[in-house]
Amino acid sequence: MIWAQIKGYAALKNTSPPFTANKMLSLLQEACDSVTSANWEIVVLRTKNLIFADWDRDIHIDALIDNQIIINIGDSTDDDEGDDDDADHEISISASDDEYVPS
Repeated sequence: MIWAQIKGYAALKNTSPPFTANKMLSLLQEACDSVTSANWEIVVLRTKNLIFADWDRDIHIDALIDNQIIINIGDSTDDDEGDDDDADHEISISASDDEYVPS
């Protein structure tokens, strides 16, 4: 945000020739000198608020994920039975009109 303020100041003041590198450096120095502690205070406060908001969002997302994931660590025979579920949902093609017809 501070860099945007500096660039904006330099662009606003760089309106008449000669458009030289030395003139731009001078304008950038003026822009840097015009940045106040109040400008920095606003940027720091905004940054802190963004960090805290991200932290808060991460905590809520982690809580949701932790409450939804279930890991079974015991022996289970269900692993072998899951492969046959796909056979119940076969799709066939009708030879007469080439449309998909569920069977």
